[in-house]
Amino acid sequence: MERPAHTILYVDDERSLLEIAKEFLELEGGFRVDTAISPAEGLAALSRGSYDAIVSDYLMPEMDGIEFLKKIRTLYGDIPFILFTGSGHEAVVIEAINHGADSYLRKQGNPPEELTELTHIVERVVKTRKKLEESRQRLQESEERYRTLAEAAHDLIYIIDREDRVAYLNTYAAKMLDLPREQAIGRPRAELFPPDISERQKMSILQVIDSGIPLRIESETPIGNNRTWQDTMLVPLRDPDGTVTGVMGISRDVTDLKQAIEDERRSERRFLELADLLPEIVFETDAGGTIRFTNRLGFETFGITPADIEAGCTIFDFIAPEEHEIAIRKFRGIITGEWSEGNEYTLIRKDGGRFPAYVSVSAGFNGQRMPDRVWGVIIDLTGSKRAENALRQANRQLTLLNAITRHDILNNVTVMLGYLTFLKEDDTGKTELLDKIESATYSIRKQIEFSRVYQNLGTTDPQWQRLDNVLPISQIPPHVILDASLNGIEVFADPMIERVFYNLLDNSLKHGGSVTAISTFSLIGPDGLTVVWQDNGRGICPDEKDRIFERGYGKNNGLGLFLVREILAITGIAIRECGNEGEGARFEISVPMGAFRIPGTD
Repeated sequence: MERPAHTILYVDDERSLLEIAKEFLELEGGFRVDTAISPAEGLAALSRGSYDAIVSDYLMPEMDGIEFLKKIRTLYGDIPFILFTGSGHEAVVIEAINHGADSYLRKQGNPPEELTELTHIVERVVKTRKKLEESRQRLQESEERYRTLAEAAHDLIYIIDREDRVAYLNTYAAKMLDLPREQAIGRPRAELFPPDISERQKMSILQVIDSGIPLRIESETPIGNNRTWQDTMLVPLRDPDGTVTGVMGISRDVTDLKQAIEDERRSERRFLELADLLPEIVFETDAGGTIRFTNRLGFETFGITPADIEAGCTIFDFIAPEEHEIAIRKFRGIITGEWSEGNEYTLIRKDGGRFPAYVSVSAGFNGQRMPDRVWGVIIDLTGSKRAENALRQANRQLTLLNAITRHDILNNVTVMLGYLTFLKEDDTGKTELLDKIESATYSIRKQIEFSRVYQNLGTTDPQWQRLDNVLPISQIPPHVILDASLNGIEVFADPMIERVFYNLLDNSLKHGGSVTAISTFSLIGPDGLTVVWQDNGRGICPDEKDRIFERGYGKNNGLGLFLVREILAITGIAIRECGNEGEGARFEISVPMGAFRIPGTD
């Protein structure tokens, strides 16, 4: 028997893609496909007929795929929805799943493979949804049968008087006790149960008689030859004067329910084991934020141990202090049932290191449907943030390289052409003009060399580097004494940091006058590490202290100290000149906390 074709609604603002997809899905998938050029047109199609699934693009004018999904969920319930998008942002996928998308597929520029995969996804999603509907129908039918049986069944109903004797016992209870009613009524209750169970029952009955307040208890109780779990409601009985004359008990066998709860706990344990295999951090907290569980990646990323969890750390201990207020507000919103989407936070490892992350949480409920825990997923955004920063750095470098090429080099070429014109018109002073042309040529070579170095800046990941190893020891002239006391300190910086010290040495030798001594050492303070480079030259006048780091300032194109500042800035390191004129130059390099370390210390 031929299977019925699934009816698909495909929404995309690219008409050519709609046509290709419709033809492919109908030919290869055997679907019947309707298309819509916009979400508005898609909603109109939904108002006219029903569909087994909806495939939608994300980036569309007037309404994106997420807003379209929200509209569908509001107006048409849980029709299977697949996001087919060219957007590569993980946040888009997460938001789609959070709003009820059944699946997603990214466009990678290979329509045949993508549409084949889309065919499989549609088949799987529709089949899964139909199975879910069938399961719901069976569950509903099962619940109806249970309701009918429950109405026909009997609970254990009994009355205990103030003398702790059985005053009444229903037929079902007598049957469960395997005792004729006439033999049970009038007997002391204590004779029907083991001493320990009887004493526990007596305490509960006396509490209801003395307080006059109903009491609900759940306990393991032997009924006949079976040990069962009973959910019992004890209600005080009163005479016309309001005096409590006894207690009526209604007990329901909940043994199967207890078993189901235990099965659920076993299933939860299996889920926790599965969580260790996930590539994201998974955690659970109680309603106050105290962490109960995290998967293997959580321990590794934050540098914590099970002992830290047992000691009672909270999720807020790993969020930057400046973001605590918003984190607590979001957390409370989850617990109180308010909808709250995921958020980006700055998280803190146990060693103080920070990293950006996307955190998504949802509440968990106990058997009484009360929120008693929070589940969360953490996605480390370090890689994506690094990519964003790298792109900004690359754009900035390209802009500067363009300026050097078009402005600085062009100016020098203009100078050379001018001097060559003078040579053609008058050969007097030829040597002086040729010297100027040679100087301009050397300047161009330096600018091109700077461009080569600068274009590679930031293209390699920063590394931990020992400062002792990047000092230009071999470049120190014989007449200059270098005193280096850096104590094995390592900094997290661009691999080109060796050029920082090379250019600082070059600056001291070229502009310091008769420099004979250079010293470099480190100071550790509350804000971080300071690395000092100072010489005994003429120093720098106050008006030039800030300008010396600008590109183009100085006698030799002004690229050396500019490059120093650019290399250090990649990892958040700053530099300034704070020496006294006439006493030598003093450069102070400020390294923030977390960006330096001293091997052998904690």
